Amino acid sequence: MEQQTISITKAGIQATLAARTSILAAANPAGGRYDRSKPLHYNVALPPAILSRFDLLHVMVDEPDPAADAAVARHIVATHQARAAADAGGGGVAGGPDGAATPYTTAQLQRFVRYARAHRPRLSRGAAAAIVKGFVRLRAGDAAPGSRTAYRITVRQLEALVRLSEALARARLSGEVSPADVREALRLVRDSVSDVEDAAETLLPEDGDAEDEAAADDVFAPAADAAPAVAALAAAAAALEPARAPQPAGTRVPRAVVERVRDMLVMRLRTLESQGRADATLGGAPVAAASQADLLAWYFTTRAAAGAGTAELDAEAALVPRVVQHLVRSHQALVVVEQPVRGPGEGDAEYAARVRAERLLGVNPNFGGE
Repeated sequence: MEQQTISITKAGIQATLAARTSILAAANPAGGRYDRSKPLHYNVALPPAILSRFDLLHVMVDEPDPAADAAVARHIVATHQARAAADAGGGGVAGGPDGAATPYTTAQLQRFVRYARAHRPRLSRGAAAAIVKGFVRLRAGDAAPGSRTAYRITVRQLEALVRLSEALARARLSGEVSPADVREALRLVRDSVSDVEDAAETLLPEDGDAEDEAAADDVFAPAADAAPAVAALAAAAAALEPARAPQPAGTRVPRAVVERVRDMLVMRLRTLESQGRADATLGGAPVAAASQADLLAWYFTTRAAAGAGTAELDAEAALVPRVVQHLVRSHQALVVVEQPVRGPGEGDAEYAARVRAERLLGVNPNFGGE
């Protein structure tokens, strides 16, 4: 678990053993159906102290959804069809015991996992700064009035961020944890502790985050490189600085709106992918992508064709671009695969506006929603 040890007391013998395995647990809700009016620990009848020992918690509510239900049914039927065809042909399809074609065999995956676990990635300065910044934000959100997360944010979640970031680096066979690994780990932790009853999401201000790599110097420079006298002067100067102005509050948006924008844009990009489009590369692999301006134009055209009124579309005109940024930065359902180069003499504001319109967006390979 989070302390990497487990204590056993039996027949007067006390032993502390090293816990070198991951624990994956599943639980059905009490009464057979998840009660949205109650917190998570009431639904699974486990105290928050036990729940906080797990790095990630996810609630899967079985709600009727025609699109998702059809996708599940097609997958199961296709699996049975492939198995029947393999049996008729006298042999199974390579790579899957159930007859479904898979890109890798079980033995290949086991060898990859063993090789990846042998890596011991180290935290880069940018990654360490991103972990500190992310943990502070988790704590601030947990202490905000009206917040109802699955469990309290403690140092256990800080350790979870480190473990998950290192695991993501191992999966890439990298010797160094990057800020991108930390952002993905932070997204997983944030999504896992979010309240399933919360019907709205908060969009951060558009100028929200500075880059984690740039924040590394602010977090570590005084303690890492400065001599004691210089560090003392830096601390004294910081104490004399005026307090920073409070950050503008985020905008609360109904979760249904965020999910509608996400599902429509993901569907559009996957439709382009099914047509064989390869507009850019991501991690060396060709991917289907479209500019944000083209995606938004398609979104509003589709919404208008579906019967959305002019007043509703006008209200969404300024909101949807911020939702797209939220899907890139927080949900990470979308990913920026390419962005334009700054032109000669182009100012910061002009370049930022052009980036938001012309950058190419694709579906994050880790996104599993339909």
